Amino acid sequence: RNSKPLQTKAIKKFSNCFLAKVGKINSDRFVAVAQETSINLLLIGEQGSLTMHTFIDTEETCNSLVFCSGLLVTSTKKFYIVDPITQTLDLFLDPNDTTLAFYSYAAVQRQVFPQALVYLSDTEEVLLCYPESGVFVNKKGKRSRPHEIQWGRTPLSFAYRAPFLYIAHVNCLQMIEISNEMCTNVHVEPPRYAEMIPKTR
Repeated sequence: RNSKPLQTKAIKKFSNCFLAKVGKINSDRFVAVAQETSINLLLIGEQGSLTMHTFIDTEETCNSLVFCSGLLVTSTKKFYIVDPITQTLDLFLDPNDTTLAFYSYAAVQRQVFPQALVYLSDTEEVLLCYPESGVFVNKKGKRSRPHEIQWGRTPLSFAYRAPFLYIAHVNCLQMIEISNEMCTNVHVEPPRYAEMIPKTR
């Protein structure tokens, strides 16, 4: 079948880009592009045009970008909200939530850094992913479930398609069902999950 060649157009000379996400901040649509120590926001026009809108210096390399409920959240050694108006990074976790004190302060001192952010679109929660566990928070940066979720292995990457969380490990793919009762004080059966381990020759 004949197909037309893909038309491309350079919008800006970027270098060392390793992460890009598309989403909304308030009512505007953006493409967020991460470079080694910065985040660039490109505004999407009515005809699909892209114009440079915001450049934010992150000082440290971010490892995740997530659009959630009109916000853009990123993670470096801590979690931040990207503000396109003031072109600054504001701390995402609520400093008044004492249950998050370890993740707000002590984790960095102990060299325990975030690995990823996962937006749970069906519950509008954000899962803060660390090497051994994950923490559920709401869009205001407050803990939304009292208990952490444990991976049991060292994760490489995460993806979510309701109601399942997919976690890639070195030698397997883990699939965990995220229910509304998970990690709450309601007694429920252990979550349904599957681990797919490739056959070795």
